[in-house]
Amino acid sequence: PASLLYGSDALGGVLYFSDERYAKENSIEAVLGSEYNTNTNGWRNKGAFKLSKERFHWNLFDVYTTHKDYRDGNDNFVSNSRFYTGDFKTAFGYTGNRFISSLKYSFLNEKYGLTEAETDNASDGDRQPELPYQDLTTHLISSENTIFFSNESKLKVDVGTIFNNRKEFEDNEVAALDMNLGTLSYNAKWYSPKMQERWALIAGSQGMYQTHTNHGEEMLIPDATTTDVGIFAVSNYYYSEKSYGQAGLRIDRRHINSNESAGEKAFIPAFSKSYFAFNFSTGVFQQIADNWSFRTNLSSGYRAPNMFELLSDGVHEGTNRYEIGNAQLKTENSYQIDASFHYKSNHLEGFVSPYFNYIRNYIYLQPSSEIIDEFPVYHYTQADAYLYGGEVGFHLHPHPLDWLHLEGSYSNTFGTDKEHNDLPLIPSQKIHTTVNAVFSGKKAIRKISMYLHNQYSLAQNRVAGYETATPAYNLFNAGLALEVEWNKQKLLFNVTVNNLFNEEYYDHLSRYKTDGIYNIGRNFNFRLNIPLQWEM
Repeated sequence: PASLLYGSDALGGVLYFSDERYAKENSIEAVLGSEYNTNTNGWRNKGAFKLSKERFHWNLFDVYTTHKDYRDGNDNFVSNSRFYTGDFKTAFGYTGNRFISSLKYSFLNEKYGLTEAETDNASDGDRQPELPYQDLTTHLISSENTIFFSNESKLKVDVGTIFNNRKEFEDNEVAALDMNLGTLSYNAKWYSPKMQERWALIAGSQGMYQTHTNHGEEMLIPDATTTDVGIFAVSNYYYSEKSYGQAGLRIDRRHINSNESAGEKAFIPAFSKSYFAFNFSTGVFQQIADNWSFRTNLSSGYRAPNMFELLSDGVHEGTNRYEIGNAQLKTENSYQIDASFHYKSNHLEGFVSPYFNYIRNYIYLQPSSEIIDEFPVYHYTQADAYLYGGEVGFHLHPHPLDWLHLEGSYSNTFGTDKEHNDLPLIPSQKIHTTVNAVFSGKKAIRKISMYLHNQYSLAQNRVAGYETATPAYNLFNAGLALEVEWNKQKLLFNVTVNNLFNEEYYDHLSRYKTDGIYNIGRNFNFRLNIPLQWEM
């Protein structure tokens, strides 16, 4: 279903990031917050201001983050893993009887050190990234608008533009790689009223125009433009409160055009190609007993190759890989069936969610035995593939111990091509267990909550050629949260510790793994938030 509503790049699902809500009507809200991380001697300070007066709203946010080099489970410093970011966001909104609108702007500057050296038992203690490092700047402007009609239908139209500049500094303070990426996009959806108290329709269109230009000596991909456009319709049928179905169709077109270019290693000819796709989705939900429900979905999806997969030919410093694109890549086509069985009672919830996905022309990065400029070479390639797996879990809050919550889950993903060879870069199987306790306090301490979490990652031995296996690891995390009221002012205090026993481990998908660099070791995080509110 995600591919129907969100287009090509939603083949594997959608991560939806929701902005902060506006303040309550005729009020002012503010938040001051700070947090400290012991592992990196890192700070994150933020401020937020929100004002709502009758129909008008204004939000303002500012965040600054800085970290030194992190230490692994052996207490060795990972050289040049330091970074800092600055984030500024503002939003203006209007809420009317028939019209809602928001105009948003955000600015983000990030500087990340690029780790190429082995770990060391000492660090220079600096926060400024050393050479090589990346400097990224992003500007985003968006307008979100909803119009409500008298027949209970509504039209939602979102437009936005993003400008991103990425610089990589290698041997000196002159950017070797300097790329601009500009994106203009729209998303329009019409929601019909309920027809005959059962039918509802969503219809719309989405599009994007994206440009990529190079301004440095080095080049990862040539100058190129991408144009996307798609139309879709999704129908919902409500048989009863305990039973409903959904079906939809979508048509998309992507066109990529690039100029010829001569890099340091190879000549890349001019490229121009269009990709088309037709997709469907159908699914049902059924309450099969008082506490049991069942959901299943059969759908197709697609993903057209992007500029990096088609045209790359250079070192991707952020991943410590030399990546080579493939101009012959075809469109990925996915056919998936998934299901979910869910049980819910007053004190126990449980679910089982299996899925099977056949992807024709699956695009992936294939490791090789080649080395260029001391970097391992990865080739973009594709093959018919099978991705399958699922998740099973439970949530128990036993009576009369209503303050206690026990949660557990197991998840896996397996990937093979049609010759049953394992695909690269598939995450390991994971088991999560959490014990959570929440108590109502008295007097100054209004609420106390604490948790203990365990993540056990099984060994990943199902690897592709030239990909290394990853051993199992076991992480324990814990946390305590206090809600305090002092002189009628609320204070929120949190302390958490991740990797409690300072485990040395590799995550199978870590970009540092091929360099023999472990993930971050034990880290205590201390956080204080002070929410403020005034009525107008």
